[in-house]
Amino acid sequence: VIQGIHQIERLPIGFRAQMIVGNNFFETLDEESVQLVSTAWATSQRTEECESFIVDYRQDEKQHTVQGRFVPGAEGEWLCLLQDQSALFSCEQQAFELEFKDAATGIANEKQLLSELGSRLRECRDTNTHTAIIRFSATDLRSFEATIGRGGMVKLAQAIVERLEIGLESYLTRLQAETLRPSHLIARLCDSDYVVVLSGLDSFEFIEELATLLLRRLSTSIDLDEHICGIDWTAGIADTLDAPPTTDGLLSATAYAIYSDCALPNGYRVHRYNSDLKARVHHDIEIERLLRRDIADGVLEMHYQPKFDLSDLSLIGMEALIRWNNAELGFISPAKFIPIAEKSGLIISLSHLVVEKVLDQIAAWRDEGYKSVPTSINISGIHLNTRTIVEELRAGIQQRRIPPELVELEVTESIMVDGVGKAFKNLNELRDMGIRVAIDDFGTGYSSLSYLKDLPADCLKIDRSFVQSITSDPTAEAIARAIITVGHDVNMHVIAEGVETAEELNKLAELGCDSVQGYFTGRPVSSFEFTSFFEGARLAG
Repeated sequence: VIQGIHQIERLPIGFRAQMIVGNNFFETLDEESVQLVSTAWATSQRTEECESFIVDYRQDEKQHTVQGRFVPGAEGEWLCLLQDQSALFSCEQQAFELEFKDAATGIANEKQLLSELGSRLRECRDTNTHTAIIRFSATDLRSFEATIGRGGMVKLAQAIVERLEIGLESYLTRLQAETLRPSHLIARLCDSDYVVVLSGLDSFEFIEELATLLLRRLSTSIDLDEHICGIDWTAGIADTLDAPPTTDGLLSATAYAIYSDCALPNGYRVHRYNSDLKARVHHDIEIERLLRRDIADGVLEMHYQPKFDLSDLSLIGMEALIRWNNAELGFISPAKFIPIAEKSGLIISLSHLVVEKVLDQIAAWRDEGYKSVPTSINISGIHLNTRTIVEELRAGIQQRRIPPELVELEVTESIMVDGVGKAFKNLNELRDMGIRVAIDDFGTGYSSLSYLKDLPADCLKIDRSFVQSITSDPTAEAIARAIITVGHDVNMHVIAEGVETAEELNKLAELGCDSVQGYFTGRPVSSFEFTSFFEGARLAG
């Protein structure tokens, strides 16, 4: 019971109005505060020491925070010291939000995510439950800033969070009654990555279904201030059964999953971390390390596959193909290491190595007196888009006194169809120098007859997928015939790759194809072994 009051003018008006002599102090508090203050009172009585407490009081839509202490006095009396800490707590709250909240969306930022995830993992260990996280990563968010501005980017982030919140709440509400509803948190890891944390789980049976549902929501275009924003998302899932049960371990596992090449057959890019995935990723990392070393040491070798004129099977050229026989891992297929080189940024260094080796070999064969025929080099679109490729090739050719027409560049048709950026301009300049250009794997990508007349190209290569079924599939035969006809109509040389049988060779001759390459006429071999083709060898299959 309140026995006296002194200097309470600085307390919130509504709060101090209840502080009347004769009132029961606990009855002046709201229900949420009574238990907390009662506990402090009991502790202080038992220990006869000061005990603090916090009371939140709301008045006129404004939140007030009152800090109190029970202090033992003389002759069995107790003092209750009260102080309005609203301004201080407000500053602390603002400081907390600046440090732990994402400014654009108000959800947890990376710092709070790491702190909260650590706490939940410790709690799960104590309760023998599990935690899972779903990480959603967007590949092209920054490209929207040019059209919607910074303010638009904030609205876009808010729309993304709203979709996550609504989708997550809707799904968790629908969970069966016997399923323990998990504790969840949504956080923004960075501008393009959002994380959903689910803890207190007994199983992970629904995780992939939830990730797919949320991915569908995110993948629907966002209409924002008359701009339609379509975003490509990838989801990575990790849980404490398969991934290291630490904050860094789980987040790293989602990164492994997102950047892997395995996807569920549901049409959406949802990837789940497991030990096999980790082993594959570690293997790719090791390949990248060794590839970087072997490119620097010039260890990779060039093999050459002959091209023959179909009319008399005379040698008219060759394709240079990179081969890698690593000392630790053995032979590694180009289908494996070239994509890794492109992802890691090694492709330009690899391309430089290929160009130098091929130009050296052309000059060496010339000096040895062998027949001069064009050699084609596969050029990555990344390398073709560099500013220096034209001068590099010009200098390399001039330094070795090689006629430019003995060099042919093979590029994929996707680069040609794009028609933008530096690549298209570079190809025109290279052709002006006298270098030939061939469109590789024609018919498998963005083939369009409308652009053929404008392409800076001299040759079309019919993809092996059509050649291999040309004698058994009328559709493949029709496509090959159309490519040959159109190629000739626009004055391009047409070559078929992947010829493996005499029947395929005869059919291509019947259709009017100009030249062929493949295992039937000659496998890729080392430069030393290739000299037999200069001497008339053919039909090596």
